[in-house]
Amino acid sequence: MKDLQHEHMDILENEEIKLDWMFRFSLMHDVVKGMAYLHSSEIRSHGNLKSTNCVVDSRFVLKIADFGLHSIRIYDENDNEDSYAHWRRKLWTAPELLRMHSPPLEGTQKGDVYSFAIIAHEIVVRQGVFYTGNDMSPKEIIENVMYGSKTGFRPLLELANCDEGIMQVVRKCWAEEPTDRPDFQTLNQS
Repeated sequence: MKDLQHEHMDILENEEIKLDWMFRFSLMHDVVKGMAYLHSSEIRSHGNLKSTNCVVDSRFVLKIADFGLHSIRIYDENDNEDSYAHWRRKLWTAPELLRMHSPPLEGTQKGDVYSFAIIAHEIVVRQGVFYTGNDMSPKEIIENVMYGSKTGFRPLLELANCDEGIMQVVRKCWAEEPTDRPDFQTLNQS
């Protein structure tokens, strides 16, 4: 299996490789299907959903990985808070979880939906995770997400030349208020 991060660097960010909207939509739909299944299982939430935890098999079907490993993730919180890697890992984390002193290791279902929106943005815009159009460090981005405006600080979506319906779904999924985000069962049916 290929790592989507590798695919992300080689495919999503490589402008010479043309990805049609059907393929991009298929990748997003695979995430939704996988997460709908995960949320309806005993696992209930992923808690660490990011593009680097999505793998693409030889048939280009995207699969979700690295779930159910909550007890192993403590190392994330014990690493150097000044490091680039520490802040970059948080770019997929929902604002309400970033604001918690001790967020649940297993995450939340609404937090997973937010993470999906960040991944969908990566697929749509093809500029890397949390592209803002500015040269901001991951730490600056996280601080803006945590303490930014009431509407929430989010990646730049306006330059995405894509279907308005997809953009509306992404916006709903990264809504500042978790209760305003749809669940994966609803997304899977639309």
